[in-house]
Amino acid sequence: MWQLNYNIHDLLTVKIQGNGMRDPTRNLRYSYFATADDPAESDIILNIGPFEPSHEGAEVIAHKYYVKENYFYCAEKGSGSNWKIEVFGFETGKTVINFDGRRHGVRGVVFPTFMAQEFLIPFIEYKLAKKNHFLIHGGAVCKDSQGYVVTGRPGVWKTSLLMDFVRTSDYQFLGDDRIILKGDGSMLSFPTSLFLFDFTLNKGKTEERNALDNFRLLVRVLTNKTEAISTGPVVGCKTIKKLLFVSRKTNHAVQTGPVTPQEGLQRLVTNNLAEYVESTKHSPIGQYNSYVQVYSLIFPDNDLLKHSDRMRKGLEGIVMNTPIQEIVLPFEYDQTVFNAFNKDILGQ
Repeated sequence: MWQLNYNIHDLLTVKIQGNGMRDPTRNLRYSYFATADDPAESDIILNIGPFEPSHEGAEVIAHKYYVKENYFYCAEKGSGSNWKIEVFGFETGKTVINFDGRRHGVRGVVFPTFMAQEFLIPFIEYKLAKKNHFLIHGGAVCKDSQGYVVTGRPGVWKTSLLMDFVRTSDYQFLGDDRIILKGDGSMLSFPTSLFLFDFTLNKGKTEERNALDNFRLLVRVLTNKTEAISTGPVVGCKTIKKLLFVSRKTNHAVQTGPVTPQEGLQRLVTNNLAEYVESTKHSPIGQYNSYVQVYSLIFPDNDLLKHSDRMRKGLEGIVMNTPIQEIVLPFEYDQTVFNAFNKDILGQ
């Protein structure tokens, strides 16, 4: 049995335990939050490995979903993956997740617990929101206590922009996939898979990786050289200077446009929901919202259904007091793109 403990900015504690599974990559996803402390009561406990479900007395829906108060269980197959999930504390209190599953192929062999750890994200998001802290899909950098939040759909050069911020403009890194926005208008770091950002930052000019890059990354992982991280994220940032919505849909120069607070708020909420949906075919994280809906068939007044409204209301105060801008980037990214971005958007 192996065990890892994480403390997310003294807001949430998470414990991950493996039942005899050998996995040298098990600490890669949340390593930034790793702690030697072993709290008596963690907010979330993830047990990875075979288990026998405790679904006696549960309502059975569609012959595969088992629901009872504050409890959910299912066994499913995705595209190239399969899993069994049992959740105690699905809605309230301490959450214990039993997870037995694997992704087929090379990725499943190299990162055997990654799919289970990915499933933690919606639970972390839900519990943080109840504390007026909002985990959003996006990245951020900070300089002189002022930060830029960069968000948008996958593959629009968000990570490349953030890397150039760090390389050329003395900005400090907070995260490139998730970031925590606080109700008071400040933000906290949430760097996931920090080793991957660090590798990409040091290997080349953009986030794109070729076959050789992927081979070198695999060697680094398998030889346990992922702890030597040169990118030191900062804990947080006092104010958000600008919220940037990035897209990639032109062959021309960088373009900008206005975004109203109402539109910005809608995009933030939609981006979070869309991030789960895009994983549906191969990972249980993409099914999380479906699981909530199934649970709601039996418990229609549950608190999980209030999460989107809680996010929307909490983010509204942040968005209304933050300058927002639409950034359209070209299909090809190079240094001239960032130079134009730096001049036209940041005024530097």
